[in-house]
Amino acid sequence: MSVQSSDLLYIDEVKHVLIDVEKGKQIINAVVFAEPDIDGDWIITNTGCWRGYTAVYRVIDNTLHGIKSVQVPHSFNSDGYYDSQLTMIPYTGSCIVARFNDEKAWSNSDFLECYLDYDEAYELYFENGALKERLLLSSAITEYRDFKNTDIYMNQLQPFDRGKLRDSLSRRDLKYEYDYKSYKWRDNNDSW
Repeated sequence: MSVQSSDLLYIDEVKHVLIDVEKGKQIINAVVFAEPDIDGDWIITNTGCWRGYTAVYRVIDNTLHGIKSVQVPHSFNSDGYYDSQLTMIPYTGSCIVARFNDEKAWSNSDFLECYLDYDEAYELYFENGALKERLLLSSAITEYRDFKNTDIYMNQLQPFDRGKLRDSLSRRDLKYEYDYKSYKWRDNNDSW
C-alpha cells in the first residue's frame, strides 16, 4: 500500500489537504463531471492515485465547487492532466481538512489521525454544497504534540499502542462519524 495523492480544498484561497470524508459518503460522487474527450487515449492510474483522479475543491462564496483531474498520456495541459470544468458540488456531509503554516511542509493524508501532524485542521459540514459549519480541531493537535514528546509516549508505549492513542485522540472532538478506512481507500464506484 502506497501513500495516495492528496485531494485539496481551498478556503478563502488558503490550501488545505482533504484528510477524510464522513462515513459512507464521497464528495466527488455528489456531481456528474463531463467525461474527458481523450480520443482513444487511456487514463493512467498510478500507485500514487489508484482512483485514477485527484480532486481540487474550492469554497467560493460559501459554496463547494470542484475540479476532477485525471492523468492522460498526452498532455492537455503542461502537467499531463485533464481537468474538468469547475463545477458546483451539492454535497451534504462532513469532511476533515488540514494545513501547514509552511507551504513546503508535507505529511501523509491517508488516515484520519494524520490531521494531528498538521498545524491546523477543521471539521467542515456542507448542506447541499453550502458550508454550514467550520469547527477548529486545535485542541487535539496541541494535546498530541505535547504528549508525543514525553518519555511515556516515546519509550514506554509500543507502536501499536501509540497508533491506538493517535486514533482515539483524533476522533475525540469530532462531531460527525468517520470510517476506519479513509475515503481514498473506500470503494466509491466512480468510473471516471
